[in-house]
Amino acid sequence: MRTLFRAGDPQLLRNISNWLTGAAGDWYLQLFQGHHLPDTWHEFKKLFLSRFRSPERIVALKIERSRCVQKESETAADFYQRYLGLNLELIQKPKKIY
Repeated sequence: MRTLFRAGDPQLLRNISNWLTGAAGDWYLQLFQGHHLPDTWHEFKKLFLSRFRSPERIVALKIERSRCVQKESETAADFYQRYLGLNLELIQKPKKIY
């Protein structure tokens, strides 16, 4: 991202919120509102990966996947999509964040 847009740390840290959704977006908002945003992009990457790709998170996802069953009101297609999402999150290797 840095190379593509030639952005410095302040700009990257300011604009990353436009790309984060769900739990990551909520996490960023908490950091921002609490004035705990890191000063550098490198620090942000480390903090982000420790939060969203930590060994504890991987274990929690594996437990969630092992307990994943179709809900009564859930169609087979919806269940499959939910289960597939868990699998994809587990097997996904973190991409290099520039």
